[in-house]
Amino acid sequence: TCGVNGTTTFKNGHLLPHPYDHQVAAAPHLHTAGNTTVPAIYYLSCACGETGTTTFVGAIDPYAGFTFEVCDGGYAIHTYTGDETAPVIPASYNDQPVLMIQNSAFYANEFVARITIPAGITSIGYDAFADCSRLSQVTLSEGLSTIGSCAFRNCVELKEIVIPSSVNAIDKGAFFGAGLETITLPLLDQFHETDTHSFRRLFYSSEEGTYNMVATSVILTSG
Repeated sequence: TCGVNGTTTFKNGHLLPHPYDHQVAAAPHLHTAGNTTVPAIYYLSCACGETGTTTFVGAIDPYAGFTFEVCDGGYAIHTYTGDETAPVIPASYNDQPVLMIQNSAFYANEFVARITIPAGITSIGYDAFADCSRLSQVTLSEGLSTIGSCAFRNCVELKEIVIPSSVNAIDKGAFFGAGLETITLPLLDQFHETDTHSFRRLFYSSEEGTYNMVATSVILTSG
């Protein structure tokens, strides 16, 4: 035992040294910060809180910052409140697939700059990434079918988006107020080259009924 903070242990009349035998994954013991792919490294510590010099590797928690709710067939991302700039959306939770991103799940997160929507996600809810002021890169994977109303509203740093051919519904105002300069759309039934009304729906505001379109390049692909 440590002889600090009220615990006095002697051996042969001498105070015992700190036994650095505690693995504490806390900021005061941080040696090297980790991220979503590389674990953090911490110093072993004493029970009294004194930090030693030996290090250990902290485990990665793939669910850090995320909360989940049950949905049909699996789970949905309910909220993300973490501070990662490029959080990795888990493919599964409790051995069930993660299928949806719920309404306002990442709303106004001030840290997220890059996000990849994995192939298992089929829908992105209303306001899911709205007002994410640093969000500049979004990758949408094949398998996504629905982008909800105002999903990326006011993502002013988002300059480019590629809509996968699996998407069959993009609700009103999905990209209202975003900084989009280039949009790549598949030639789906809901996006005819001459159908300006269905295209403009992406940039209408649900709340104000106003139209906002800043893109200078629209690319239509065969999918």
